[in-house]
Amino acid sequence: MNKDNPECVYVVSDIHLGANGACPEEFTAFTRWLKTIPDPGICPDTPFTFRKGDQRKSERTCFRRPSKLILLGDILDLWDPRRQDRVQIVKDAVGPLACMHDFPGEIIYVSGNHDMDIDEIRETLDGRFSWSCTSGNSPNFELSRDHYPATEKRRLPGIDAEETVLPGIIIGDVKYSFIHGHQLDPEQIQYHIGEITKSRFDPVDAVTDLANVTFIKEMNQTKLWAIAACWVTSILLLFWLQEPVLKAGFTTILVLAAMVQLDRYRENATKVIRERKFAGWEKMVLQVLFIYGAWTIMAIILVLLILFTDLYSGVMSGPVFWIIFILLTFLFISCPVVRFIAGFMRGLYENMKRRGRSSKETVDEGFVRDRDTFDCDVVVFGHTHKEDSTVLSGSERSLSRKGKPLLFINTGCWVAENGETCTGRRHPFVFINEQGVAILKWKNGIIEDCPV
Repeated sequence: MNKDNPECVYVVSDIHLGANGACPEEFTAFTRWLKTIPDPGICPDTPFTFRKGDQRKSERTCFRRPSKLILLGDILDLWDPRRQDRVQIVKDAVGPLACMHDFPGEIIYVSGNHDMDIDEIRETLDGRFSWSCTSGNSPNFELSRDHYPATEKRRLPGIDAEETVLPGIIIGDVKYSFIHGHQLDPEQIQYHIGEITKSRFDPVDAVTDLANVTFIKEMNQTKLWAIAACWVTSILLLFWLQEPVLKAGFTTILVLAAMVQLDRYRENATKVIRERKFAGWEKMVLQVLFIYGAWTIMAIILVLLILFTDLYSGVMSGPVFWIIFILLTFLFISCPVVRFIAGFMRGLYENMKRRGRSSKETVDEGFVRDRDTFDCDVVVFGHTHKEDSTVLSGSERSLSRKGKPLLFINTGCWVAENGETCTGRRHPFVFINEQGVAILKWKNGIIEDCPV
């Protein structure tokens, strides 16, 4: 980019919209601030700490409108939303997405481990949906899987075999690569299994998908416990308590409960149909299907109960009770069990994960040179929720980059944790221009240095 319009890149990660502790209003304000930076920019009097390799320099700078905004993964929390309900993600994401309309620069979305579903959706819709939105002759939105720029297969100096290389983009005289960071996390077992099998392996996400089926999601705690209690009771009556009167009474209670639910459904359907301005034939069809249909189902249930039960002795036909038991088993497995597993796995993940790991610990524990050869000078990543930096010395690097240090910069997170509040915390971001890379903090339009 020329001197009249220098490159200014802003990087954020781990917003976790939809999750507990998410700060959607603050992130919305930040994106609005980026859009409204005046020309020729905001030039504070205070100096900021810029890094180039293992060198630090404190100097003044100007914050101009972004040429790129890099969303470095876990922007949406599709993996662990509040109450396992992905509707919470939509509620949190509406504001920031609205502010990104007519964004002045290019938006790069790099998927993380909590929003990896976006890649799956892209593969499903491949050929039917364009993930690159263009403005004029250049794209202003790009979705990138795991890395930005995308990996390449090529030979590097000093290495005979082809390597998977993560290239970089040049800003000033420095080359930068961007990854979410779960690739460097040895605790991300499901990611590493997926790397071996060459296919996605994520049981936590699969259970969350099931828990977000509308029928299951709308079950409150009382209904879930009631289904579980009914299922246990049906087992007792089927295998241990061979009392026909108890079976008939139990079934009658279930039938009455089902009829109450159907009647509530009929009332809601009636209100909706009356409020909407349907054509005459549309209204008639809807009434037959959703109002009279509910009454018909209730009538059939009552008739079956009367036909297959001797009301004087309370004896019920065996096949009828088996049908009821099978239906209850299906409900029990699809509702309480799925919700319980989703909650259990979430609690297990919360207790096992180790957030706040420093960049040095991350690099020492998880940097695998054989898998991702970083052909760059700086790696910007997130994932661990701790904004800081570390340098991998030139002597520790692979043959192709021997002697040249590799700087790792962590973007931190925008989640209120450990008793913090969204309004009280300062939110980190990474700023890159021709002067180098800086870790900064933002709050209500005020920028502070974060020299870590």
